[in-house]
Amino acid sequence: IEITAVPYVRAVRLAWSASQEVPTFEPEHETLKLPASARQAVLLVGVSRMPADARIRVEWFFGDERVFTDALQSREDGEHYFALVKREGGRLEPLPKGEYRAEVRSGATLVKSVRFEVKA
Repeated sequence: IEITAVPYVRAVRLAWSASQEVPTFEPEHETLKLPASARQAVLLVGVSRMPADARIRVEWFFGDERVFTDALQSREDGEHYFALVKREGGRLEPLPKGEYRAEVRSGATLVKSVRFEVKA
């Protein structure tokens, strides 16, 4: 269990994957330094006893620019996955090299900010 600013968010973990299946969370690839072959940055958000009015979302940033926002679709207890990908046609391409961050928010409250990098 991780301590966050919101008691019903129990875990926030980042992993990468080279899989074409989205999302693919691979615990053996948990790191904040993603390799150049990474096609997905996948954030695991574990929740338990979430209030009915809670609104969890993840905002993805490349540098200081927000590039994607995804909201929690299910209210069930357990692990939920959010993926940042780059699509070309129907295929996933490696993520561009650089600095990223994922912000987990519950309404206006910042639960956790995860900074990571895709290396050359």
